[in-house]
Amino acid sequence: MRRLMIIETIIFTLSIVIVVIIAPCTEAAGKGLGNGLNVGFYSRSCPNVEKIVADIVSEANRQDPKLPGALIRLFSHDCFVKGCDASILLETTRSKEPVEKKAQGNDFIRGFELIDEIKARLEQECPQTVSCADILAFAAREAVFLAGLPRHKVPAGRRDSRTSRASDVGLPAPTTPFNDIIDFFTRKGITLDELVVLSGAHSIGVAHCSFFDYRLYNFNTSQPQDPALNSTYAADLSTKCPKQNTLPADEAKKRAVDFDPITPLVLDNNFYLNLLQGKTLLQSDQIMVSDPRTSALVKTLASDSEAWSRSHRSSTGEMGSRLIAAPVFAVTLCSMIVVAYSADVNNPGNGLHVGFYNRKCPNLEKIVIDVVAKAVEKDRKLPAALIRLFFHDCFVKGCDASLLLDVTPSGEPVEMLSPASFGVRGLEVIDQIKARVEKECPGTVSCADILAFASREAVALSGLPRYEVPAGRRDSRTSRASDVILPSPTTPLKELIDFFSRKGLSLEEMVALSGAHSIGTVHCSFFDYRMYNFAPGKPKDPSLNEVFAAQLAQQCPAPNALPAEEAKKRAVDSDPTTPLVLDNHYYKSLMQGRGLMESDQVLVIDPRTRGVVEKLARSDSFARAFANAMIKMGRINVLTEDQGEIRKNCRKFI
Repeated sequence: MRRLMIIETIIFTLSIVIVVIIAPCTEAAGKGLGNGLNVGFYSRSCPNVEKIVADIVSEANRQDPKLPGALIRLFSHDCFVKGCDASILLETTRSKEPVEKKAQGNDFIRGFELIDEIKARLEQECPQTVSCADILAFAAREAVFLAGLPRHKVPAGRRDSRTSRASDVGLPAPTTPFNDIIDFFTRKGITLDELVVLSGAHSIGVAHCSFFDYRLYNFNTSQPQDPALNSTYAADLSTKCPKQNTLPADEAKKRAVDFDPITPLVLDNNFYLNLLQGKTLLQSDQIMVSDPRTSALVKTLASDSEAWSRSHRSSTGEMGSRLIAAPVFAVTLCSMIVVAYSADVNNPGNGLHVGFYNRKCPNLEKIVIDVVAKAVEKDRKLPAALIRLFFHDCFVKGCDASLLLDVTPSGEPVEMLSPASFGVRGLEVIDQIKARVEKECPGTVSCADILAFASREAVALSGLPRYEVPAGRRDSRTSRASDVILPSPTTPLKELIDFFSRKGLSLEEMVALSGAHSIGTVHCSFFDYRMYNFAPGKPKDPSLNEVFAAQLAQQCPAPNALPAEEAKKRAVDSDPTTPLVLDNHYYKSLMQGRGLMESDQVLVIDPRTRGVVEKLARSDSFARAFANAMIKMGRINVLTEDQGEIRKNCRKFI
């Protein structure tokens, strides 16, 4: 919840920073803001605007995982000049002066084509209704969402400027003195604390070498290298950004480095941890840890992965006066060039398709998003539970919501009572979604589809791009504990491969889906034998990293060392580095002997799977591979058309 609120405030703060009319913020962000903006502004005039924006940004992000950083930067560069008025999007104006996007400092700004694409779609849906300024605000919100944080509500009602002048662009540079940076933000109505938080957007995206390479080679007359820069980090940077004039100009201009080398696609507090270690790219960021006015907040945000959002909860209610541009007019085209685009949505050929509920229950996905996001605010480890819930449903009889039933006509013990379902949770969230959906669209949406959409939101809230979910599943009337035969942590790899193959999943898809173990926790009972009773004459599994094993031993004492009830509660994060983020650290951990479960660790030992593990560990291919495997898994043995039923209550058959 706390991390959500900080990003809500980042985008909310940016979205109302502007000039011309001063208006007090009389209500909390959510309804009327007292400055002409309100949530739901287009509810009647263009009800599908947010879905259209979400769909296009999500699809674009699949092809370009670094797009969120670019969109957030585009939005901030618009808001911090004349205000959030889409002036940065204009190619030309009536005055014929050079426009903002031509200004120095906007050289590497991108994302314009995506805004054009959204605008073109909206003009077909709701001609001359939605401003480019609001499109940019909604797109920035989707960027935040795709970077791993819950969606926030976006107040809308902005209008577009008719002017854009490069001479108006006076943004801080990486070398701008800190006092000048503070003054700049203050003039925009942003406090020092909010400045530090907004800088956290540098947790994602890239910085071109030209913005910081002077810190490596030409910091000042007496010190070639910035002493605040970690020497090991500097050595690594120098391999990516050689000295000026050692590369052809065109090649040098292309060189860029991830702001955050650990989680470059996820908005998290690693930015502040990096500051404390001298591992940040821009001098204007690094100064925040040495200046006494900001160092304490940097340390707070670095020490608590959730404090980044908590600090924004209070600042949201204390926005005070904000500035907003005078209404001008809604431009039909955001720039002079509009790129036509249509998403390639493949029908999976089994009765499921994307957009299944577009007419019958158009707000379905929005309801799922809202309920899951609110639940995750309260329970940050819920995404792992929802993904596991979906797995356990699909891998028994198929994706038919049989796992959710409390009782069946036969009266036999249900799947949830199987020992293999120990620790499975998240059913209350599915119930909550179902109750909301039944009010909106009675007897229409299956529990099986709700589970598929909820697991997709779990993936998105864990840092991976949202993917489109083919729907049309129906619900089973049967559920038997005796049908639950799932692999265990000790299942041999050959049997694992056979199990996945029988479900229509390839070896590569099996390894990709195993990446779900990047988040969540594992109870000690699933792996402690690897430390104390691995094999006769060999108490410890030799494939287990010794340092890691010693750390695990502290969290999971030997069997019988604790009372039974206490031992049952003991659990360990699957990934101690980024336990809330779906990323490829899981595969990197396997290569270091730091996989918790034997069935995971064998993936890097066996030659049939080692190559896939190595590929996912060293590249950015995990996000796409995992999403594709989740979509394919969601098609296993589905019931469609006149098969099964549509339950009114996910726990009870009709």
